[in-house]
Amino acid sequence: MTDAPDETAHSYEPNREDVLVQRKGVLIIMIIMLALMHTGCSHSEIDTDARMEKAVKLLNEKYGETFVVTEYLGDNVRYKTFSVEAYATAHPGQMFEAIVDFDGNEMRDFYVARRVSAKVTEAMEKAISDTECGHFIYAVPLDIETTLKDPDAGVKEFIENNKKKEFMVYLYIDERQAETSQIYECMEKIAETVDCASGYIQLFLTDRDMMEEVKEFVDTQRTFYGSYKDMTTENLVGSFRFEKGVMTKTVENLEEDMDRVERTYK
Repeated sequence: MTDAPDETAHSYEPNREDVLVQRKGVLIIMIIMLALMHTGCSHSEIDTDARMEKAVKLLNEKYGETFVVTEYLGDNVRYKTFSVEAYATAHPGQMFEAIVDFDGNEMRDFYVARRVSAKVTEAMEKAISDTECGHFIYAVPLDIETTLKDPDAGVKEFIENNKKKEFMVYLYIDERQAETSQIYECMEKIAETVDCASGYIQLFLTDRDMMEEVKEFVDTQRTFYGSYKDMTTENLVGSFRFEKGVMTKTVENLEEDMDRVERTYK
């Protein structure tokens, strides 16, 4: 009869010295990894600060104004660029995005478009300021890219240097004061303020609280288009085209759209 194999014949029990050596090796590796991680974070923080300073310098030089960078928005490794949020100290409420290449040699930004957007919105607000309807209005160019470097450029000059040459206008009307004839008159006046351009008026019927929420959202955004429109999707009456200062839909078309909305949400 064959003896059973001795299972302990090839077993190995490390002595205390071997265990200590192994533990020291693991500890050294962990220390090295932690050191590398710490070094990487420090480098990232320094690099981010330097890039934000570079963006400020480029903006100051480009426009001859004083700018503040409020936030580092991130990198685009594919295009080798980084983005920041900024504003000019002379216009603190007009936030915009600037995109700079990693080398810091080239930059594109939307400062001029933001300034033009503010001018057009102000002109439209002035045009309908005498209306009895409670309202909020916000206008943006459909194409925010421009070769202009003069932030004081007029709307006509901006449009001439713009590919799409159109604006999107968001018009919010207090639903309790929504009379069709008054709303259409407002839209006609809005269209007339940009007789050098075309575009669309998105008409929303909302309550006062919703208008205030939308206004607050718009005032704090660096982007031109945002989810604030989605906030009031169910209040959308329709999109109304204007071309070179003239509405392409009639007041009868507006009445039909408003009747449809009223039937839908009854």
